[in-house]
Amino acid sequence: EWRERFAAKLVSPDAAVAAVESGQLVRLPMGPVPATLIAALARRAATLRDVVVYQGSARHPHPWSQGDPAW
Repeated sequence: EWRERFAAKLVSPDAAVAAVESGQLVRLPMGPVPATLIAALARRAATLRDVVVYQGSARHPHPWSQGDPAW
């Protein structure tokens, strides 16, 4: 059943960003920002360094795009 195979691939936002390592590039899709993933990545801020987040045009300002040195 395809639904079972698909469901087995779903992970939490925290599990999804666990693969991000210091020095890597994170490219966000065009359109609405996956806010749950960004929040999960932000929770890891103390353990990551030099992660670059690329984003297309945003509808709303986000902390990582406002020049905050903590980002």
